[in-house]
Amino acid sequence: LRGRDVKRWHVDFGGQYLIRLESSENKAHPWSGKSEKDAEKVFSRTYPAIHEFQQQFRDAMINRCDQGRFFWELRSCDYWQEFEQPKIVYPDIFEHQSFTWDMDGYYAANTCYFIPTKEKWLTALFNSQAVEWFYSNVSNSVRGGYMRSFSDYMRQIPIPSAGSTEQAAMETLVGRILKAKASEADQAVCTALEREIDDRVYRLYALTPDEIKLVEEARA
Repeated sequence: LRGRDVKRWHVDFGGQYLIRLESSENKAHPWSGKSEKDAEKVFSRTYPAIHEFQQQFRDAMINRCDQGRFFWELRSCDYWQEFEQPKIVYPDIFEHQSFTWDMDGYYAANTCYFIPTKEKWLTALFNSQAVEWFYSNVSNSVRGGYMRSFSDYMRQIPIPSAGSTEQAAMETLVGRILKAKASEADQAVCTALEREIDDRVYRLYALTPDEIKLVEEARA
């Protein structure tokens, strides 16, 4: 996924795929431990189609700094397995909160971030008006009023205490919105569900009527 593929509550998959060849520093391949010349011969026999495809990018691949033990490998990474787990994904730049839930094992490119978690209800929290208001006050905006989802800002979002019953209710709302988006349901359906999420999040943060008014007027 690129950042542009991640929308609020859904993913528009752009047909981009990753050839995952982990570094020999992390995983043993048939060519691991050999000289570069011998290793490439083994690689070309093991994955002939991939080897042939990569030849058009050969010079750029050799000259790049973020490579594995061999130039056709990806750089070392300690969290490959996290991509395949349940997670919340979001773009690096957004105008309004644009988080969605992923159970399909998408991989994230450098303009797409993710939070590995089983707490599906947090997707609702992050997409709420209250969190958008808070985030807009702790982060820096870029041209056009867009915001950057840097970790230094993201980690400042306060996670309210929510019991299992409230988490389950929020998770159900997330599921209903995801289903509505997938079926291209009337926008009014999603709007109503988001309204319920906002109301629940206001209560979780114990906001007063005046504080709620401040949040909602900021987005109007």
